[in-house]
Amino acid sequence: MSTLVKVILGIIVAIVLVVILAVAGVYLWWQKGGGKEMGKEFIQNAEKSEKEGKDYGLSTDKEGCVSVAMARNKKDSSFSGALATKFFLQGCLKSSKETPGFCTTVPKPTQIIDSVNWQVDQCKKRGAANDQMCPQVMKTIQDYCYLKN
Repeated sequence: MSTLVKVILGIIVAIVLVVILAVAGVYLWWQKGGGKEMGKEFIQNAEKSEKEGKDYGLSTDKEGCVSVAMARNKKDSSFSGALATKFFLQGCLKSSKETPGFCTTVPKPTQIIDSVNWQVDQCKKRGAANDQMCPQVMKTIQDYCYLKN
């Protein structure tokens, strides 16, 4: 066996060992309760955001919900911020007044290409063309309109 092959095999073995140790570490951390606390915190934050949305929705219409959700997303477009915004928007859409034609042009989530195009277009129209989490927020509208019918 050449030296190059030995070096490559050594690197592969080292990478496999690091992956095994990382998986074992995460498993032990989860078993000792670290993951359970993180899961509980996530659920509490989701419930809080949805309640905020429901409360806000009582005083606005569907389009008002989207406007506030986009402002929240602009303020914090991180992954966790986008999730909080999605839950806020879900709650808000459930409790808000109808906006005429709100779901008229919204494609079903199962229409993949139309969905992607619609999400991107909506983000552009709302000044969030470069926001990578915006399409996920727009998907919340699709889910609402699709489940509503």
